Amino acid sequence: MRHFPFRVSVRTSRNLITTILVAHTVAAFVAISLVDQSWLKVLLLLGIGASSAYCRRPQDYGDYSFRPDGKVEYLPSVVAASAEIGRAGSPNALAQVFDVDATSRVLGHMMIVRFRHTPASRSLILLPDSFDHPDDYRRVRLWLKWQGKGNATDDRDDLPVGTQDSI
Repeated sequence: MRHFPFRVSVRTSRNLITTILVAHTVAAFVAISLVDQSWLKVLLLLGIGASSAYCRRPQDYGDYSFRPDGKVEYLPSVVAASAEIGRAGSPNALAQVFDVDATSRVLGHMMIVRFRHTPASRSLILLPDSFDHPDDYRRVRLWLKWQGKGNATDDRDDLPVGTQDSI
């Protein structure tokens, strides 16, 4: 059993991309079939296209180190960081440490990890296929629960309720 800090690699979830594309395709077909005015169809389709592009924008995927103090260290992937290494001086200079916000959520088959005190709103949507190893999803879920950062909406036995102080 690995202890803290543990490091996981996060990648793009194919299930999430598929769901987003299907939802936007259905919205486009509904807009085409139900709207009579062509200018309104064009406006709706442009909005749906912009929403699809925004939802599929690159997220901060790479390696994350989950620390026992409730902080997460983000280490960019080699491909994403290769252009930045020359400016930063070394790969370690690109690492960033974030606090996990209490508005993070642990759902049955999805986690929304929100970071606080960042210049822009940052969050990660994690599904089980976002990780290289299937056990990493469960470990991150448990880490969020034990740190008291994620609010559980399901009553599974492997999701402890409360924080370590209440034990």
